Amino acid sequence: LLVACVGVALVLSFIWLIFLRLFASIMVWVSILAVLVLLAVTTVLFMVKAGRIDVELVDKVVNASGVPLESVQVDQEVSFGIGIFFGVLTVVFLLITLFLVKRIMIAVAIIKEAAKTIADMPSMILFPLVTFASICMLLAYWLAVFMYLASAGDFDPNTMTFSYG
Repeated sequence: LLVACVGVALVLSFIWLIFLRLFASIMVWVSILAVLVLLAVTTVLFMVKAGRIDVELVDKVVNASGVPLESVQVDQEVSFGIGIFFGVLTVVFLLITLFLVKRIMIAVAIIKEAAKTIADMPSMILFPLVTFASICMLLAYWLAVFMYLASAGDFDPNTMTFSYG
């Protein structure tokens, strides 16, 4: 079962690399946009709970999503504070994203090249597995040595010797 799971994970990782190679910029920008939207929605929801935004404006959207806002009871001052925190976080995230557009595009190009490299040399995927197996064998050896030492007898710290039996 474990080998099958590793095989499935390996196949899915290659499929993910193909998607990254073809749609890297779309995937990165959709992820950034999703985080921005999530932060903005969280801000709006906390401001609604604080009573700072009219409920009727948001009520239609919330009812369509199926989120029961009425069942959650939160202090209005706490909600307002959390709403301000998420609002500031949203603005900071938006500004950082706007200022780092060039670097994000460079990162997208690097992701595309890394995906091409792994597609050209798939044996690079196996290198960490070999390292992991080597570390596991070393750990097994040291555990065996530890067990032998632990079962060697009782240690007398006064005489600095072991007593057997």
